[in-house]
Amino acid sequence: MQMEMTSQSTNDAGATLSMETQAELDRVRTASFLSAGLAHEISNPLMSLLHSLGEAERICGALESAPDAADRATIVALCGHVEDANVCGKAIGSVIRDFRMFLQADRAILPTLVDPRPLIERAVRIAQPQIRAVARLAVSAVETPLVRATGSGITQITLNLLLNAAEALAASGGKDNLIEIRLGVEHGQVVIEVTDNGRGLDHDALDRIFLPHVTTKPAEAALGFGLPLCRALARRFGGDLSARSVPGWLTCFRLSLPIAES
Repeated sequence: MQMEMTSQSTNDAGATLSMETQAELDRVRTASFLSAGLAHEISNPLMSLLHSLGEAERICGALESAPDAADRATIVALCGHVEDANVCGKAIGSVIRDFRMFLQADRAILPTLVDPRPLIERAVRIAQPQIRAVARLAVSAVETPLVRATGSGITQITLNLLLNAAEALAASGGKDNLIEIRLGVEHGQVVIEVTDNGRGLDHDALDRIFLPHVTTKPAEAALGFGLPLCRALARRFGGDLSARSVPGWLTCFRLSLPIAES
């Protein structure tokens, strides 16, 4: 019988830079990684937008040359293309807005009352291009009480966990890859879990995963600050970030945050 192993490491990121500076550097590195996927997410609706506008322009030209021929079907077709263009434009705006919100740190350095659910949904939307290429994504996010944190901090932690899971599954080369993210309430805490069904981590790797400069990625692909920074952010919000794994079966990262007092 396989036994789950729970990380017992309690070491924080021991970097000389302030946490805010580390978080900003981490956002820049993540933004660089996400840039190709962002371009893809924009290009698809942009092409549809241009097509719809082109069709609308063609119909308008025909109406101008023969206004008497403007029957109901033609007008309906024109309205349909304009509506499609509007939908595509909003989709592009949503992608850009999510990305901008991720890049912008909160104006308030001190934690405030925030709703975790829209932050989780934003992280999922940003990570979708990378996840879609390697795995299915299952999301279970119920409404929860507010927590005292920063919006960018929760988004950053969740996004890092999702991207780490996608990279782990891509490296495993397995089939039927699955990433699950769950938001719920347990024992007076708001809990966010990200689980992947990849190779898992052995006891030594799991025990060291939150140490600075320790990474399971190739040396050229990571600096090893992601998870230590995520744990430091979680503890700054009065919570914690832990990990458990069953080698050959799953890895689960769990962010727990205390429910804010009213």
